[in-house]
Amino acid sequence: MADDSRSPTDERAIAVGIIDPDEARGQALAATLEADPATEVVQVTSSLDPSPLIWCAPEVVIVGATGDPATTAQVCRAIDEHLPACRVAIANATDDEAIIAITAGAHTQIDSGDDHNRTVELVAGAISGESQIGSEPASTVLAHLTEPGDLLQPSATVTETEREVLIRLGRGDTYAMVADAYNVTARLVRLYVGYAVAKHQRRSREEAGATRPVAART
Repeated sequence: MADDSRSPTDERAIAVGIIDPDEARGQALAATLEADPATEVVQVTSSLDPSPLIWCAPEVVIVGATGDPATTAQVCRAIDEHLPACRVAIANATDDEAIIAITAGAHTQIDSGDDHNRTVELVAGAISGESQIGSEPASTVLAHLTEPGDLLQPSATVTETEREVLIRLGRGDTYAMVADAYNVTARLVRLYVGYAVAKHQRRSREEAGATRPVAART
């Protein structure tokens, strides 16, 4: 596993949108991000309709847990539809809600215990393709990518390094522990997880397309 010394951010602030049905929680998160020059909050809303964010052009949208996995997934899919270049972070979610949100398009998790520096780090990392997910989501992603699939879709096949990283995270290792095991940075570990998450999402979209009914010709 080779390390990567690229910086996850440049000199400009990252534009962040926040969608959180808990208005107070969303405003508190906005205050945390606004206190750091690396991030700029362009809009905070408690509405679950992401379409108004189009005019703000955020690079990252943080979606607060709704308490209903299906609703959270719908929000993540809508962001992907309206803002396909945007990265999505799911915040304060249970494992079940996080797994469904990640499958629907979320790229990384922000937990209630993450401090200011960690939150900004995860937002910045998402721009570079990094993902931080919990142990259960990691196990779910690995299980999905190791299911028998279409051999003509090698891009959705997990690599040995990605598999090893997901196994370690799934059994409860922290990102720091995995990084120490390979003598790399935690950021590189998150990058490998990001590769696996992207494959998981791509395979999920392919499977959904394959099972979608085809309209009859007239």
